[in-house]
Amino acid sequence: MHRVQIEHKAQRQRMQTICVLFVFWFLCSVFLAMGQVLAASSQVLLTWEAENYVPALYPGRHLVTPGSSVSVSAELVQGGKLQDTRQATFTWYVDGDRFLKGVGKKEISFPAKKAYGNSYSVRVVIQTGGEEFEAASQILISRPELVLTHPYTSGSLQAGR
Repeated sequence: MHRVQIEHKAQRQRMQTICVLFVFWFLCSVFLAMGQVLAASSQVLLTWEAENYVPALYPGRHLVTPGSSVSVSAELVQGGKLQDTRQATFTWYVDGDRFLKGVGKKEISFPAKKAYGNSYSVRVVIQTGGEEFEAASQILISRPELVLTHPYTSGSLQAGR
């Protein structure tokens, strides 16, 4: 009977150890998930556009071609809301080199001097309220295309017209 009590006590200690480990694992998982949610609640939106010519009703994005001007802008989103970044310090990098640094400088522009098939690497670091936020993007240089539009619905011209 004494042996049964010892085995029962050992089994109870194993169960307590397993319960403690499970609670520890659960709490670590919860805190890790909370950290990821908090980190994900702040983000930098980096957008770009090319200033070049496209047909008036062109439904796509204006692609960057050699010689066009590229404008890149950044917005800070926290808790699902755009933040006022007029007092934030923006540091911009193009292809790893510092391009511009200044308070409220949320947009940059530069000429696309590279040949098509290459790309520009653009990165921004935003410092505000003692915190630092960062985003980066690759901007591909596309081959220029000539698109002609005409007012003829049949797609062809007849002689004499």
